[in-house]
Amino acid sequence: MEIPIQSNLEVIAISLHTKNPLCICNIYLPDSSNLLLNDLNNIIRQLPKPFLFLGDFNSRNPIWGSNYTDARRKIVEKFLDNEQIILLNTGEHTRHNVANNSFSSIDLSITSSSLAPKTKWKVLTEYNCSDHWPISIELLDQSPQIPFPPKWNTKKPNWELFNDLISQSITENPIEIDSPINQTTINSLTNKFTHTILTAATKAIGKTNHNTKKNLVPWWNHECNESIKRYKRCLNKFKKSNSPLDHIQLKKARAQSRYITKKRKTETWQKYTSSINTNTPSMEVWNKIKAIKGISYHRLPLVLQHNNISLSTPSDITKAFAEVFQKNSSDSNYDPEFATFKDTFEMYTTNEPELDPHPHLNFLNMPFSTSEMLDARSNCNSKSPGPDDIPYSFIKNLPSIGLNQLLQIYNLIWETGFYPDPWRNAIIIPIPKPNKNKFNISNYRPISLISTLSKLLEKMVNKRLTWFLETSKLLPINQCGFRRNHSTLDHLSCLHTDICNAINTKQHLILIALVLEKAYDMVWRNRVLHIIHKWGINGNILTFVKNFLRNRSIQVKAHHNLSNLYPTENGLPQGSVLSVTLFLIAIHDIFLQVQKPTKHLIFADDCYIYCSGININTTREILQNALHTLQEWANKSGFIFSPHKSKGIQFNLNIDTALYLKNTQIPFHKSLRILGLIFDNKLNWTTHLKQLKVACKVKLNVIKTLANHTWGADKKSLLNIYKTLILSQINYGSPIYNTAKPRHLKTLDLIHHEGIRLSIGAFRTSPTESILCYAGEIPLQLIRDKTTLLHCIKRKTTPNHIGHIPLLKKPQPSHQPQCQKKLTTIQDIYSNLCNKMNIHTSVEEKITFQKNPPWLWNIKLSTDLLTLCKHEISHKIIISHFHEIIQSRFPNHSLIYTDASKSENGVGFAVVHNQTTIKHKLPTITNIFTAENYAILEAIKLANSLQTNNFLIISDSLGVLTALKNPWHRSEITQITQSELINTQKTFEFMWVPSHVGIKGNEMADEAASLASNIPHNSIIDKISSYDIFTSVKNKILLSWQHHWDSIPPTNKLKHIKCSMKQWSTPPDLNRRQNIAITRIRIGQTFLTHSFLISKDQSPICNTCQTRITIRHNFEVCPIHESTRTLLNLPLNIKEALNEKHTLKTIKFITKVNLINKI
Repeated sequence: MEIPIQSNLEVIAISLHTKNPLCICNIYLPDSSNLLLNDLNNIIRQLPKPFLFLGDFNSRNPIWGSNYTDARRKIVEKFLDNEQIILLNTGEHTRHNVANNSFSSIDLSITSSSLAPKTKWKVLTEYNCSDHWPISIELLDQSPQIPFPPKWNTKKPNWELFNDLISQSITENPIEIDSPINQTTINSLTNKFTHTILTAATKAIGKTNHNTKKNLVPWWNHECNESIKRYKRCLNKFKKSNSPLDHIQLKKARAQSRYITKKRKTETWQKYTSSINTNTPSMEVWNKIKAIKGISYHRLPLVLQHNNISLSTPSDITKAFAEVFQKNSSDSNYDPEFATFKDTFEMYTTNEPELDPHPHLNFLNMPFSTSEMLDARSNCNSKSPGPDDIPYSFIKNLPSIGLNQLLQIYNLIWETGFYPDPWRNAIIIPIPKPNKNKFNISNYRPISLISTLSKLLEKMVNKRLTWFLETSKLLPINQCGFRRNHSTLDHLSCLHTDICNAINTKQHLILIALVLEKAYDMVWRNRVLHIIHKWGINGNILTFVKNFLRNRSIQVKAHHNLSNLYPTENGLPQGSVLSVTLFLIAIHDIFLQVQKPTKHLIFADDCYIYCSGININTTREILQNALHTLQEWANKSGFIFSPHKSKGIQFNLNIDTALYLKNTQIPFHKSLRILGLIFDNKLNWTTHLKQLKVACKVKLNVIKTLANHTWGADKKSLLNIYKTLILSQINYGSPIYNTAKPRHLKTLDLIHHEGIRLSIGAFRTSPTESILCYAGEIPLQLIRDKTTLLHCIKRKTTPNHIGHIPLLKKPQPSHQPQCQKKLTTIQDIYSNLCNKMNIHTSVEEKITFQKNPPWLWNIKLSTDLLTLCKHEISHKIIISHFHEIIQSRFPNHSLIYTDASKSENGVGFAVVHNQTTIKHKLPTITNIFTAENYAILEAIKLANSLQTNNFLIISDSLGVLTALKNPWHRSEITQITQSELINTQKTFEFMWVPSHVGIKGNEMADEAASLASNIPHNSIIDKISSYDIFTSVKNKILLSWQHHWDSIPPTNKLKHIKCSMKQWSTPPDLNRRQNIAITRIRIGQTFLTHSFLISKDQSPICNTCQTRITIRHNFEVCPIHESTRTLLNLPLNIKEALNEKHTLKTIKFITKVNLINKI
């Protein structure tokens, strides 16, 4: 049925009467037509929701996929800012102009926000009878259902029964080890243990049976089921009796069922939003929205194409996927030259590991301990099981007898060298590549699921191997991938500084980004073993790695069907923890033969070489020689450089450069994506900022969908999603592009403001400062300043790090001619910020890896007094117990007491030993944890200067003492303290005591620490931990924003009622509409009072008072609402009425006077 639309534009709308009503509106906007924003808004206002607004808009903008912009794009972009509509276009081109062979995206598909999650948008490029390609919009809730296989019911586990069953099974059937141990023995033990876990899980946990007749939602549970059943019973009873009492019970049951389902949906959503991180793709969030709404769809199409053949049966699809993924690691991918070298090498070289390890490496090959296994298990968070169907949650809930048996099996594998055959297999899940045709099998990447029992063992082996590689300095300093305390920002800051220095000294810089084809899949396994053996790593660890890499296989799972086993000839097992470290070993010498002045950077398999200079011919020759050297390395390592995918960029150079890789010229571009940032040849960051804006605009559609005025998510969840999905993307690399001009950086401010405005529900015309203040957020420029300071302070703790030099090393005077307008470096911004904000920059250095093996680290800590609560037990009893412990267990130890104190005048700590008292003062920004840590460090130094050999250090800081037990603790002071304990020849033990109970030495240390914090001229230790400086930086950034808010004129309506930048709390039971209403009222701009600014109408007038309607008018002046204000006891002053403590009264007021739906 046609819907009449009043408009001067070429537009037509119809209403479809299907299962769910839908309005479809089509529009054509010729280039010659004069388009106004109000014309489009007028059409939208006339369309019933939900609707699809489609057509040829003849508007070009990178946001929807065009390569350039036109005059109309600003109007359409402003139109799309409306939070009630969402653009479905994904960036694919929708038109092909054959005449000039150009592509554009001028056909737009717009939908109401509630309909967006139910749609799937796609351009059908296979139909080419017109220059405009057809667009397919699929309603996902109409898609067919596919039955899901049963899954473990981990939502309702009986872990107590699970523990009992495993304990009983292991007790009745203990491990029986035949001698000698062989591969069959190890397979039998692992299979038996796996069977024990699965049998117990089947009885104690069980599996869910999915019902495919109804749409499943992840928030539905047994409580929801029962509430609905209760409502139906009450409904049937009332239908029969028509009794007033039954009617009351019916209304109660109805209210309870609504409350329970709404509560479950909210709790599920909040739990999910808290799990979102910077790596969560927007598609995954869309999928979660669809799941919560009960919309079913399939990631994998039911019919796929492979070699121009259509595949529809699951067995054919899995077979085709398996063959494609197997080919990725085939010997046929190798260059002929390397294949010859490989055959010759393996013919004359044996890779049998040495059975007798070097004595100094015995600690690498010793049996694993329980503490190592528990430490590795604490970092196991994945929910997906491997081929053995055991998720990490089963391992985490094993009883102690089960853990002991598992450790026994691990040590048998470790000592015998036999790796279980069932653990060699991986299940591959095909995942579509972004922006690729999902119907083609070649456009999928593999995600591997391997045995969780195997991964736990790998974690323990990997920690030992990583520690040895790092402490032996076997990995190159310029490798920042998958290494502790390294990030892409380190490489980006190095590169940015070198580019700036080159341009500032009137030099050019040429960079080549090298691409390794199938780098992970084509690792030559024997090369990895040869390198490990050459480094002197042998015995158990080398044998384990060798057998770990041998006979690997894959199975592909698609449409719940498993393929046959397919062996892999080369490469490292994907999804494996150990494989990451083995890859770093395989690629460690890539730049070993590359000569200076060529510089190089590498992050995992992302490789870059660059060189700067004055003479272009010299620079070209240097880089070409480097490329020849790298190709020679590839011919002997098995890695393959792709000359077609490798790219180059020139800075401060207008002459074309010709460089060749394998006789193929490397293409040069004006801009190049390097580790996630787009560098342009002028280094003004305009290209990066434009593309970043486009990417964030698309992700804002997620916020729009969830920010619905009636059913939308709560403010806290939306802000969390915005920060993790959009703000994290904006913030990535911000210390680097912070050097751009302010006018360029401001293009991102609109994204930041809109994301926060949508999250809190503020009206479109609300002032920016009010939006940020109400949300408790800060502007992007302050976020960039904070990120820059934190990164530079972090790098200052690592003086031997590759990222330390460009940021903190003072530039040397250059004899090269200087530019008049110098490019700003990160170091310049850091120095300016430190001076401007008076940042404390004196920080202790990190010890990332201690020189002693961390798995051997152990300190003796007595916490016996924890059982005595000082608030419930007499202090005399505690003192008596303390003396008993000292006399019975530490009779020959010298006692040293430590304590710290924090006051308004500063922070101090003290050490007391017999008649000796040492006091020190720390900067005021130091927290008490650092001060207590310093006290223990000073106590160790004092003990080392004394004649006695046995010491007991007594402290009332349980947090610091517990931190000392952790060999991987991140506090610099803790690391230094541990290093002192490693290097000392004396014996130290530690003891915790409760504070202020009258233990003499502790009271003396407490008094001395208090004196140290209050004496202004006491000796000050200037260096503190990075955490203290981080906290200080964050506080100063917030204070800077508070000062800005204080300077805003009182005409700002929110400023009148909210003086602090701290976010106000909101009652938890408010719905989305109520949250939006209270937000808009406090900010002072609502639909009722300010929509005229958008529609260009006259401002609204109160019919009673004949004055303009404002928030103040409704809350203070208008006599028609006076009785309601009195009834609710609402303060007459708007500043008090809209205060944080009167939120519920305000909601009741606007509800009673029928304003809530007009705001």
